[in-house]
Amino acid sequence: MSDQLDFPVPKDPDEHTYKGFFDGLQKKILRARQCCSCGQWQWPPHRFCSQCQSTEFDWHDIPHRGIVYSYTVMHRAFRDYFADKLPYGVVIVEAGPVHISGRFIGNPASLACGMPVGIAWDDLATKGASPAWQAV
Repeated sequence: MSDQLDFPVPKDPDEHTYKGFFDGLQKKILRARQCCSCGQWQWPPHRFCSQCQSTEFDWHDIPHRGIVYSYTVMHRAFRDYFADKLPYGVVIVEAGPVHISGRFIGNPASLACGMPVGIAWDDLATKGASPAWQAV
């Protein structure tokens, strides 16, 4: 994370709650947490399980493919980084046991719910900003 980007990245990628996720992005692995007590999957991570209130979790790899559950097309840049990328898509992807959001790499006019997508390991994803998705 030493390269400075004009892009929102976590203030502390080593913070315990998210560490496994950001460590995975740097290795091109997508991860989510599962409760050790009841088996509930959790994304985004919280300090307590939403089902049983346990504080014990394990990180597990999740599929690098999924389907678009929902999406939006951004026509306004919320950071300077995105100014020359407008319009662009943001998707929520059903990836195995969790729904995870990310940028869409491709023509946002092609987005549709139910569309199959796969992870796109661009520079922002591997620097720990967020995963990106593309049509497959």
